[in-house]
Amino acid sequence: MELTYQIDQIAVTVQGDEANEFTTGDAVVLAKAYDDLILEQSWGAEGYTIVDAQEAFDFTEVKRDITKILRSIIAELSPTTDVNGFSLERYHHYVDDAMHYAVIGKTRRLYPQDFGFDEQRLVGFLSRLLGTDLGYMNPVFKANQWIIVRINRPHTVGYNPIHKDIYELHDGFGDIPRMANVWIPICGVEGRTGLPIAPCSHLVPEDQVSRTKAGSVMEGQRYSVNCIETWGGDNQLQTMCPNQGEMLVFSSHLIHGLGRNHHDDTTRISLEFRLYEQAEN
Repeated sequence: MELTYQIDQIAVTVQGDEANEFTTGDAVVLAKAYDDLILEQSWGAEGYTIVDAQEAFDFTEVKRDITKILRSIIAELSPTTDVNGFSLERYHHYVDDAMHYAVIGKTRRLYPQDFGFDEQRLVGFLSRLLGTDLGYMNPVFKANQWIIVRINRPHTVGYNPIHKDIYELHDGFGDIPRMANVWIPICGVEGRTGLPIAPCSHLVPEDQVSRTKAGSVMEGQRYSVNCIETWGGDNQLQTMCPNQGEMLVFSSHLIHGLGRNHHDDTTRISLEFRLYEQAEN
């Protein structure tokens, strides 16, 4: 089955699996029912903001750490590969499909200790921004949330379907903690090669959201997230491209995805994670 969206007013069609079952939920706005902490912000109605994050992290340090991590993984997987001239932008020149999938098998589950930058400085900045104590501890799983280094090679299927992050917890555990999504561009993010989001979509009632459960299939690949077809009769998204030293902070209830890489010879890399409101001691 074909799924069609309007991204920046350009029609985008992707191939879903015929086995994908789309259903709707109850007439409830989950962001309100679960007291989404983003609703308390001045930008709560839109569901997202782009902030100058130079107080939160040193972009050069973050990019350096990610470069070191990827160089080390490639060298481990392929000891004969010369990684002396490795750069993030040219990552796709160092891997074939098989190696790439081995790499992302490692980079989709990293933790603060895997990086060298001061991640508590970043967490403190976001806690002040959102006016509450945040941390990596997921109160539902009772474990620390991972950090993903998202790697999209040019013109490849390396992006998630249109989805909401809250559905895995809601469908599997019947709970949604107060949390926020953070997306930091590292390289190859400009023009149409950013992160598409649907502003205000976190306020659409669930009986108007046509979606699958987690484990959807798109372009022949299975993903851990759900897939959303339409919301409130809409299918329009807007691409966000924060500049170097900025980051996108948005509601985990917000619809987003299809962050495709339109570049011909530049890998697109971003850092993404969720932070959770921490219970008072």
